[in-house]
Amino acid sequence: HMPMEPLDPAIEPGPGALNLAMSLNEVLNQLGIAFPQIRGAVGLNNHMGSRYTQDEAAMAILMGELKARNMFFLDSRTTPHTKAESIAIKRKVKTVSRDIFLDNNRSKTAIRDQFFLLEKLAAQKGTAVAIGHPYEETFSVLEDWIPDAVMRGYTLVQISTAVK
Repeated sequence: HMPMEPLDPAIEPGPGALNLAMSLNEVLNQLGIAFPQIRGAVGLNNHMGSRYTQDEAAMAILMGELKARNMFFLDSRTTPHTKAESIAIKRKVKTVSRDIFLDNNRSKTAIRDQFFLLEKLAAQKGTAVAIGHPYEETFSVLEDWIPDAVMRGYTLVQISTAVK
């Protein structure tokens, strides 16, 4: 969950964020600091990053580093103008995109509705990818939803099995 530059310069994406003003070496250095912090990580996704993910040069650098580390990219799709998938394909980096944000609205009813939308998409497409946050409301709905979804024939898988 790599912080990246958002469209709104007033929003702080967090420590260690990748931004377009960084040089190649600064980006590689920041990634070099980030990767060892999550042992066993097999992929990376963007936290925020609407400005960053729509920049071809920036995404080419990121995808080059992911390719070198044999890692995939999960695009949170924080912008419809993302270049992540096209650059990943060019660089032969496995990638997948988020289909559903679970908890932009933190009410349990809204989150539950998103899970049912996730099921509908999975039934249509074969797989569907959701992104959520470690909110109490999300965990609560998730605890109830998982056994019911499994009983309805859905299989939950690790994200690495959904990449292409």
